[in-house]
Amino acid sequence: MAVDQFREFLRDPFVVAVLGGVLLTGFYWSLVFALRCKGGPNGR
Repeated sequence: MAVDQFREFLRDPFVVAVLGGVLLTGFYWSLVFALRCKGGPNGR
């Protein structure tokens, strides 16, 4: 089934690193965007 293929896919350390990096980058930028919209000390 596709689930087994997906598990094999996630077992690859490189894939996990890329997925983790993408998630962290997205989370970081959404946080920066939210803080900038609030108009912090350095809000432009």
